[in-house]
Amino acid sequence: MDARQFLLGHLSNFEGATRFCHTSACDHVHTKLQEESLMYSKEKDIIAIVSFSFVNTDMRDIFCQRFPNALWALLDTTASEADERIQTREGHF
Repeated sequence: MDARQFLLGHLSNFEGATRFCHTSACDHVHTKLQEESLMYSKEKDIIAIVSFSFVNTDMRDIFCQRFPNALWALLDTTASEADERIQTREGHF
């Protein structure tokens, strides 16, 4: 299965995207943080940046639940810019 087939199969609808976020995406971040922590725990703080589309509030909520001790920052935009971005999107559910 190539990347395009994977994405179409998992992210083509809300349920698939949510399932992907709960499992694969969160698990990947958790595993990478653990690996880095084991390698560098005494040398430096481990920092990860996870970026979400401004419309993916459900996915942000899933990550916030999975990583309750994380520090979160919101880079906001104006309502008019958000509306314009939503209107120009193609192929989104």
